[in-house]
Amino acid sequence: MAQTVLYYPTINIPDSQWLRQALLYYDNVASIVPEKLSDVFPVSNELRVLKSKDIFREVKPDDFIKHYKTTQEFEQDFRAIIESQEFQWYLGREDAIVDAQIHEDKVTLSILGYLQDKGLARLDPSRMDWYLFERKTALVYMSVLAEYLAGIEDSTIPATDKRIYHDLLFAKKQQSNGFKCSQLIFNHILPVPRIDVPIEKIIEFREKHALELITLRRTIDEFQKAVISVESERELLDAGIHYGEELRKKVLILDEELQNNKISSFWHSLKVCAQDLKTVVSESLPESLTLATYGGSIGGPPGAMLAGGGVMGLGIAEKGISYKAARIDARYQQRIQVREHPFGYVYSAGKEGII
Repeated sequence: MAQTVLYYPTINIPDSQWLRQALLYYDNVASIVPEKLSDVFPVSNELRVLKSKDIFREVKPDDFIKHYKTTQEFEQDFRAIIESQEFQWYLGREDAIVDAQIHEDKVTLSILGYLQDKGLARLDPSRMDWYLFERKTALVYMSVLAEYLAGIEDSTIPATDKRIYHDLLFAKKQQSNGFKCSQLIFNHILPVPRIDVPIEKIIEFREKHALELITLRRTIDEFQKAVISVESERELLDAGIHYGEELRKKVLILDEELQNNKISSFWHSLKVCAQDLKTVVSESLPESLTLATYGGSIGGPPGAMLAGGGVMGLGIAEKGISYKAARIDARYQQRIQVREHPFGYVYSAGKEGII
C-alpha cells in the first residue's frame, strides 16, 4: 500500500529540504485542505508539480471537525497539551503574538472559545472565515489535528519541519503518565537530495529506481518490527547486526544511484518510535544501546549535521544505528497502536530541516 506523509501546519508545502526527503522516501505527500479552499487557495509551483504527477493528496478536515463524538478525544488531547508544563514553558512569559491564520473549517467552536478565554485566539477582523491563533498554539493545534486525521487515513504519517511538536510529544515522562516505546535512531546514514536539486529530478529518479527505494523502506520497516518483539539485550544486538548490515548495503546502492544520476545529497538522520498493540517493551532491555556503527564507510560532507547537533540532544555523533528506550505521553498510545505501521510518529533531521 502506498505510504503518505501528511504535512502541517500549512496547506502549501514549502520548497525545502523536507519536501525533497519526503519525495524520495514516501509515495505521496499531503496537506490539510478544507473543502471550501480546495479550488481557491494559491498553489505554489512545487505543489503544482506534485499535483500534475498525482503525488499530492488533499486531506479534508471538514467531516472530522463537524462530528462531536469524533472530536471529544481530540479536544481533550489538545487542551492537555496547552495546559501542560512543557507547553507553558514554550509559550514563555512575553505577550502572545496572535497572528497565525487557521481556517474556520479546521477548528471546533469549543476550542475557539477555550483559546479566546486564554487570550490565545481571536476572530480575524479582515477575513470572516479565518481565525487568528497565537503562533505556538497554532502549531500545536495543527499537529494534533494532523495526528488525528492521519489516524483515519490509510498508511499516513503526520510530519512537519517544525520542532516544537516533537519536543512536546517526546518530552521526558514519568512512568506513571507515559508508556514505554522503542526508539530507533538512524544517524547520518540515509542519503537525501540537497535543496538545489529540482523536485522534478527527484520524482524522475524515484520512478526509475522504485525497486531500490521499496526494498530500503521494507528493510527499515522489518527492522522496527524486529525491535518491537525482542525480549533481551542479546536479541536486540542480533537484530542490529542483521538489519544493520542489510540496511547498509541498500543505502550504499541508493547513494551510488543518486551519484550516477548527478543528484547531490547529504547524509540524513531519522528517529522513529516503535510500538504495537500485541507487545510491551521489555523492562529488561537497556535504556540505550549502539546496534551498528559504520565508521568512515558511510559519511557526508562537512557540516551535514542535524539541526542543533546530534539527534535531539542525545549526543550521538557516530554514523550508525542506535536504540533508546523512551516514554511517550499516554494519551497517544491508543492512536499509535491501532495504526498499520509499527511506528506512530516520525522525526527526522538533516542539515536544513526536520520531520
